[in-house]
This record gives sequence, structure tokens and C-alpha cells, in this order.
Amino acid sequence: MGAVVCESEPGGFMKVQDKVVEIIADTCEVDAPLIKLESRLDNGLKMDELRFVELLIALEEGFDMKIPECDFDHFETVADITGYIERIKG
Repeated sequence: MGAVVCESEPGGFMKVQDKVVEIIADTCEVDAPLIKLESRLDNGLKMDELRFVELLIALEEGFDMKIPECDFDHFETVADITGYIERIKG
């Protein structure tokens, strides 16, 4: 299975993983190179409940999709988010 890509800018495309990392970096104010697939949202990125909500909104806007809160509750790592979006958008 090939990498899922998404539109990033008019005429430009990027991998879902890269866009997820970019959104997390912006939301959590963390340098993107420090964010790995195995990074945990709670401990590694030190996200509190407000940041989780901000991230959910940013992901929904960034990928033009609705993520049910019950699905978002299962996200523990960056890989969880990336895999979920790839399955939905794939």
C-alpha cells in the first residue's frame, strides 16, 4: 500500500504523516523534527485537555473531515492519528 497524500497548498501535496506532524507542531508549539510517530500525546508532547481539543479542531480543519470524539479518545500516539486519517482518507 502506498503512502496516502493530501493537498497541502494549491498545487502541492504532502504525506498524511507530515501534515499530522505539522499540525501537532503548530498546536503544541513543538519543533516538528522532535515529533516522532511513537511520540505519546500525553507524556511525550505534554498535551492537556485543552490542547487535545485544539488538536482535534486543527486536524478536522486541516484534513477537511469530522473526527468523532469517541474515536479521538483512542489516540495515544502520533502513529494512532496518522493511521486513523490514512484509513478514513485512503
